[in-house]
Amino acid sequence: MKKHVSLLKRGIAFFVDLYIGALLATLPISVITFFKLHQITQNIFLLDKPTAIIAVLLSLICLYFYYIYIPTSIYLGQTLGKRLMDIQIIAKSHRLFMKRQIIFMGIFTSTSKVLAQLVSLLIGYNIVSLVTDITLSLSFIAIMSLFFTKQMLHDRLAKTDIIDITNPKVIIQNELREEK
Repeated sequence: MKKHVSLLKRGIAFFVDLYIGALLATLPISVITFFKLHQITQNIFLLDKPTAIIAVLLSLICLYFYYIYIPTSIYLGQTLGKRLMDIQIIAKSHRLFMKRQIIFMGIFTSTSKVLAQLVSLLIGYNIVSLVTDITLSLSFIAIMSLFFTKQMLHDRLAKTDIIDITNPKVIIQNELREEK
């Protein structure tokens, strides 16, 4: 039986996942810029092109690990935020689950910005702010979808759902029987 997931639980899970994902994505770039430039920055355009490409690819690997590998191989249907809040993604197939995660990553996480940085490095024209504007607009539409349909846009597109898997707390009471 599916249990309705409150907006509060979804919101907390979302922000926990967003924070952890962003932290993991920025880690490779921060470490590389620290060793190369002796400062911590997320501006990959200060690095030489081959090093910047490596830094961006490492960031994408970190994002893949958190948003794809963990919920498919470690905690089925759950990222750490969803696990913390006892909610789970359910999908009818692995393909639909992957579709959901890729759409989610593109709209809500730093994946689109990291990919825009990679494309910018390869084509020599900075498209990061354009991509940021597009994903911000898509994020707004996806969140509004939640309020009108009780389902996020990426869940609707991938035909997935979020369920509450909180185990009912079993309370064992020892009854003292008095024999009279």
